[in-house]
Amino acid sequence: MLDDRGIEASDTEVRLYGERLDVAGAVPGGTPPRAVPDQLAAVWQARDRSEEAHRAAFTGLARQAELPWVGLYDALYGRTFQAAAWRLCPDALDVVRRLREQGVRIAVVSNVGWDRRPVFDALGLTPDIDANVFSYEVGVDKPDPRIFQLACDRLGVDPRGCGL
Repeated sequence: MLDDRGIEASDTEVRLYGERLDVAGAVPGGTPPRAVPDQLAAVWQARDRSEEAHRAAFTGLARQAELPWVGLYDALYGRTFQAAAWRLCPDALDVVRRLREQGVRIAVVSNVGWDRRPVFDALGLTPDIDANVFSYEVGVDKPDPRIFQLACDRLGVDPRGCGL
């Protein structure tokens, strides 16, 4: 990513700033922040209920790392939406496909502040997913039972008979 932006940095710098970002909890799906600054507390609590809150929370945390490169905070956040930033467990596709072959309907229920469907498409998951229930789209997040009920409704299954 640095090369793409014409930024030169030593391996030591990359490691240092990577560690700072990790400690800050600035990578969606990564290590949670060790501490959330007071000025970000409200947006952090609401981060998975809207795209705006998600962006504000994670770019705000990234700014705590005090990177020396202007504009990199938004670029780092933007990388979240690229399939190249995500890796499936080695047997994930096989497991999902075997479940489908056995007639199991599959829903993704996720506390997330952005649309993961393009990533699922790029990773080859989409054909095997029957429903997606993303907190930012439905305004409720796990562990609230309503989000699971929405998944059951979208699958057309009774919650008592599914693998919740």
